Amino acid sequence: MFTKTLIKKINRCLAEKCLTAELWTLLVWVFLYFSFVHCHVIHNVFISIGCRVFRMFEELNRLAGWSAEKLPDREVIFITDKGCNGTFLLHHFIALYLKAGQHVVLVTVEQSFAHYSVACGKLGANLTKSKTEGKLTHVDMMKAGLNEYLQESSPTDQLSKGFSNKTLEQLNDMIHDLVNSVPVDKKSIVIVDDLSLFLSLGFPIEDVITFYHKMKYITRTKPASFLTVLHLDGSAEDLPTLYPNFSYYGTCELKLEGLESGYSKDVHGTLEVIQKSMKNLRTVFERKVRQYKVTERTLHLFAPGTSKAVL
Repeated sequence: MFTKTLIKKINRCLAEKCLTAELWTLLVWVFLYFSFVHCHVIHNVFISIGCRVFRMFEELNRLAGWSAEKLPDREVIFITDKGCNGTFLLHHFIALYLKAGQHVVLVTVEQSFAHYSVACGKLGANLTKSKTEGKLTHVDMMKAGLNEYLQESSPTDQLSKGFSNKTLEQLNDMIHDLVNSVPVDKKSIVIVDDLSLFLSLGFPIEDVITFYHKMKYITRTKPASFLTVLHLDGSAEDLPTLYPNFSYYGTCELKLEGLESGYSKDVHGTLEVIQKSMKNLRTVFERKVRQYKVTERTLHLFAPGTSKAVL
């Protein structure tokens, strides 16, 4: 109705062939009206894109104090899960660093590169492009462990050639070289998608713990962080021994547990963020507990007992 009235008044002014103040006023109203309508649409589009791409894990970032401008700094982060699968958090960290223009070293033991490429693509990160541009380096432990070396020509794939599946020392040296090659104005994150799986592959627990300690050393000497996963309900016998070492040397634990009552479509489990810091020469633990629901593209967090299923 408002639009029709404006058009009628403009047609009348044009028919009279006079550029009166009334006509100019009407034209201004038309401009403001359509600007508001189109800006509203564009605004909604950008908000939608922002929520889907840049803010998918905003609640987790806010809970832990992270963002694209404030990435984890020299931290040793480990994800533990029991009764659920917490590897979806790896996708978040890969996308977070790449979209911030930083470097990622991805060591795959449990999943393939294709898996992470698809998962991170839904979060707005193109892993294949990042790998080509040198922003992401992929070390394929699955390929190395099976001795299935493909004759690839790219430098990042050549890093896996000659890697022995009988020792972690070469992997440690490889990661050190990769982190040292990153420009000084860039941050790095080294991600091993399942360090506990090394136990199942036959590595002695002493070697796994030593490797973990050396990753901690990287975070002390370089602007880099380390991230891995420990499945607490795994089958390895040495898991109870491995966890205390993770906890002692780690700076942040993202602890995921499934619901004791079983599956729920509204609540998938509990997430506890445990951050460790030093204050007055004392170790201080800060704990924040939330229940969560994870979808294909986002993570919803809410205080325990406040989900739609309860309310």
